[in-house]
Amino acid sequence: MLFILGIVIVVIYLFFNILKRSTVGRVNSGESIRMLGSRALAGNKSLHVVQVGNHVYLVGAGESAVSLISEITDQETLDELRLTPEETAPAARRSFPEMLGSVLRPAGNGAGSFDFMHRQRERLRKMR
Repeated sequence: MLFILGIVIVVIYLFFNILKRSTVGRVNSGESIRMLGSRALAGNKSLHVVQVGNHVYLVGAGESAVSLISEITDQETLDELRLTPEETAPAARRSFPEMLGSVLRPAGNGAGSFDFMHRQRERLRKMR
């Protein structure tokens, strides 16, 4: 049973790596569209700041439509928007192995999951 679970996790990991490589190759191949920022709003709505060439746009996205809200032309705001993602992106993004490790890593003082399982079995024996 654990062997099959391990195989499923490895397949999922490989699938995400393949997707990541194919996406990164396309995005970094000289396209002039860049996401500068994004903010989720209530009700499946969000705001995105997108750079297309030398122009920067504020775009609203809802469940059924995407609409242009404004073009940002203030030079000070543009400079701030262009610098902000470079400072915060590496810390905010984690790779799939890091996320998987944080989910599978036991909580607390680092005691292994075997200790957790042992305690749970002891609780079940006491309940009988």
